[in-house]
Amino acid sequence: MEKEALKQKMSELVSQPRETAKVDFKIQMYKIYEPKPKEQEEIKKWNEVKEKQWGELVKDVLSLANGNVGYARDWGYLIIGADDKLKKDGTPNLQDVGDVQLTQTQILEKVNSYSNPPLPNLICDTIELEGKRIFVISIPPSPYLHQLSKQLKTPKKEFSPYTVLIRRGDGEEIREASPEEQEVIKKEKQTINLAQNDVQSDINACNNLSVTNIKGSGDNPDIEQLRLTIQQYQKIVDREQAPCCLYRAEDLDQGVLEEFRRVDTDDEILELNDEQLLYNAGALDVDASNKYVFTKVGYLFFAANPQRKLPWSYIRLLRFATNVSEERNLPTLERNFTGSITKQVRDIRTFFQDSGLFKIYSKRNPVGGGFIDEPEYPQIAIDEAIVNAVAHRDYDINFPIECEYYKDAFIVRNAGRIIQRNGVIVPEHFSLDDTVLISTPRNPKLIEWLKQVKDQRGKAFVRALSEGTKRMCKEMVALELPPPDYKTNKEQTQVTLFSKAAEREAALQASTIVRGTEFANLFSLQFTLTDENKSDPEYFRQVERDIISSLRDILVGHGWYIDRFKYGKLIVHRQKSHISQSEKVDKIVRFYPGYELQLRRYFNTYYLCIDYTLQVKNICNVSFLLNILEPKYLIDKHAMAQWNGWHLGKITAVNLEWTTVYLFDFDKEEQVPSNKVIPNIHKSLIQQVLQAYNIYLDLQKAIKKHSLSLEPNAGRVRFEKTQAIANELAQTIFPIFVMVFR
Repeated sequence: MEKEALKQKMSELVSQPRETAKVDFKIQMYKIYEPKPKEQEEIKKWNEVKEKQWGELVKDVLSLANGNVGYARDWGYLIIGADDKLKKDGTPNLQDVGDVQLTQTQILEKVNSYSNPPLPNLICDTIELEGKRIFVISIPPSPYLHQLSKQLKTPKKEFSPYTVLIRRGDGEEIREASPEEQEVIKKEKQTINLAQNDVQSDINACNNLSVTNIKGSGDNPDIEQLRLTIQQYQKIVDREQAPCCLYRAEDLDQGVLEEFRRVDTDDEILELNDEQLLYNAGALDVDASNKYVFTKVGYLFFAANPQRKLPWSYIRLLRFATNVSEERNLPTLERNFTGSITKQVRDIRTFFQDSGLFKIYSKRNPVGGGFIDEPEYPQIAIDEAIVNAVAHRDYDINFPIECEYYKDAFIVRNAGRIIQRNGVIVPEHFSLDDTVLISTPRNPKLIEWLKQVKDQRGKAFVRALSEGTKRMCKEMVALELPPPDYKTNKEQTQVTLFSKAAEREAALQASTIVRGTEFANLFSLQFTLTDENKSDPEYFRQVERDIISSLRDILVGHGWYIDRFKYGKLIVHRQKSHISQSEKVDKIVRFYPGYELQLRRYFNTYYLCIDYTLQVKNICNVSFLLNILEPKYLIDKHAMAQWNGWHLGKITAVNLEWTTVYLFDFDKEEQVPSNKVIPNIHKSLIQQVLQAYNIYLDLQKAIKKHSLSLEPNAGRVRFEKTQAIANELAQTIFPIFVMVFR
C-alpha cells in the first residue's frame, strides 16, 4: 500500500476506532528501548522487562497474522500511538511515538524466532496524523497458520510452544485457537495460495520437459516454436538470476558481505561499493526503471532475512522419541534455523556442537586402557547431508529443508530431485555403496559462493562436487554403519543415515563391564528426582546438558575458571593455580593444571569422568600482542574481554586502541579497550612472542613436562590428582541442584 493510501486508511481507522481480529490499537510504544541502568541487579530486571515487551509485540503480530475464522484474506494492522477510544470531544486520542528505533528487519526477525512457519512479511511505516506520529505495522494476508516454536513470555502471561494465537472478533481478547478453529482457519488460508500453487504446477510441468526430448521434424515450425518456448520458460523459472525483490541496503547481512569481500583482495574489488560488488557478483540486477533488485540467489545468500520473501527457505530440525519405522508422536524438540544461507548452516552446526543432541558411545580402548568415544554418526556425514541439501535444493518449491532425528536414524529432506551430469537418471531408491553421484549443480552461483566463503573452521562450505558424498560413505562404513540411503523423486530428495543404535548398545553392554576399581577416573553419580515419572534413562539423556551446565555455573562460583565448554565436556582449572616458571615467562604464558569433566553413562548408571590435562594460556592483552603480531593472527580468536565483568567471546576486529568482540553470553558485538582483551592464541604464536622479547623457553618440552608425559610414574600421578579433585568436588561442589525446563 502506498504511503498516502495508508495514511488515508489510518485516518479512517483512528477516527472510528474499533478493534477487530485484524486491527489492534496501542496508545503507547512497546518499552523495548528503555535506557539501560548501570547497577547489575537493575540490569537483570531491565533485561527481563525487555524480553517480555518483545514477547508482547510478538504476541500481537502473530495473533493479527492468524486473525480468526472469516478473516484469512484481510490485512492486519497494529497501530501504535492511537487509542481504541475517542476523546470526550469525539476526536481521535493520539500520542506522538517520537523517533521509533525499531526497524522492520528487527521486528520480523524477532517474530520469526518464535513463529513456525516464519511470517512471510510485514511492513513498518511512521505516519503523521493531526501533527502526531503514529507507528503502523501492516501484516499482509499469510497463507500459513503460525504457531509458537518456543515458550513466549509477556508481561501478563506465558504461552507454551505449539500454541496458535488468534484474536476474538471484537479484538478484546487474544487466546489459543482450538483444534477445530485451527482447521477452519487453515482451510481459509489455503485459498490465499491457490493462484501461486497453480503457477507452481505449471512450472513443475515445464521442468519435466526438455528441448532435446521433444519428438518431431526439425522443419516443423510448431515443434521448433515449442522448443524455443521451453528454452525461454526454463531460463525464467530455473535460473538463480531471476529477480526477487527491490534492493534495500538495510536488508543486507553485513557479516556475510564482509566475509565475501575478504574472498578477493584485488585493489579494484576493494574499491567497489556494496552495490557495485553485489552487481558484479550476480547478487543484484537492474530493473526497467534502473533500480537495483536482488536476484533470487543474491537474496538467499546476502539478505539477513530471506524468509521475508521466501518464507520456506529455512532449515527445520525435529526430534522424535521413536524408531524411524514406528508411528511417531509430537516431536520432543523442534527448532528452526533462519537467516542467510551461511548463517543457517553455522547456527545448526553450533547447535549440534553445544546441545549434545547426538549420542556418544563410550567403549573400552583395546590399546592403553580407559575408554574411547565413538560418535552416533560421523560429523562429516551429518554436515555433508545438510550442506548438500542447502546447496542443491529447489528454492522454487515451497517447503523447508527438514532434518528429523529418530532413535535409530537421521533424515535430511530437501525440495527437488537429484540432477546428474549428462542427463543420467538415478534410481528412486539407492544407496551410496552401489551408486556414485556425479551431480550437476541446480544452483551453480550459490555453490560457487559457498566454495569461496569460509565457515567457522576456516574451510569452504562446499567441497568439489561428488567428493562430499564419497566422504560421507567412507566415514559411515568406518563406523561399521550402513552407507547413506537415498530416496528421490521430482518433488524431493531424502537421505537417511542409520545408526544401528539398538545393535551397538546391545554389543557394548554384552562386551563391557564397568568396575569402579578398573577405571579410576570414573566416579558414580546418584540422582534424586522430584518428579518420579521422569526416572527413565531417555529422560536423563535429554537433560545431560542441563546437568553439566549447572556444574559449570557452580564451579565458577567456587573460583574455578572455565577454559572450554563444548560437546558436553567441561575443561576447567583453579584460578591463580599456575605452575610458576621464571618471572619473565610468567608475564607472557602460564601453565595451569586443568581437568576435563564429562558425564558418562554405562548401562543406566551415570559417572563423572575426570581426566587431568594441562592448560597453556597466553596472558598478554591485544594491545601488547599487536606490537609483535599482525592483526590477522588475532581475528576470529576466542578471548576473554572485560565488559561489565569478564566474558568469553570471539574477536571480529582489532586495532591498538579498540577490539570488537562478539560476546557469547550476550549474543552481540561490543567494542572493548584492547588492553582489556586477552585472546587465546596458538602455542606457536606464544613461542614467537617469547622470542621477540629474547625470553628463552623450550615451550614444547615444558608442556610435555607439566602434562606428565615425561613422568616415569605418570599413571600413578594422574590417579592421585584425579582422586584428589574428585574428593574436593564431592566436599565443595556436590550435591548440585538442577532446574530443568522442558
